[in-house]
Amino acid sequence: MTNNNFYTKELLFYFKNQPYKKVLTNFDYVGEAGNDHCGDNIKVTLKVDKNNKIEDIGYSADGCAVSQSYMSMLSERLIGKDTSIIDKIDDSFVKNLIDIELTPSREKCATVGLRALKNLVQKSR
Repeated sequence: MTNNNFYTKELLFYFKNQPYKKVLTNFDYVGEAGNDHCGDNIKVTLKVDKNNKIEDIGYSADGCAVSQSYMSMLSERLIGKDTSIIDKIDDSFVKNLIDIELTPSREKCATVGLRALKNLVQKSR
């Protein structure tokens, strides 16, 4: 696959349209992860309801279009789901959100948001 084909319309759409790339001031969980190889860093916050369903997601991201696009897609799929689903999501699920061929280094970019979600800790009350 050539670089020209790598940045598909779908990938660029999610990079340009990130409704969950925002600061949540009222959240229940926070997690962060980075990719030391390229400098991607994502911090994610979740607001959950009394039944542990994800009401809202906010994240801040410094990094490439791949890490931010995949975090945007992942966020979209998590709204309304129980937080326990995060434990069930694996790298292959994330990598298959878009049908593009990822190099090993780009796989790390694509999954940094999942690492942030796996690092979630409950906010002190």
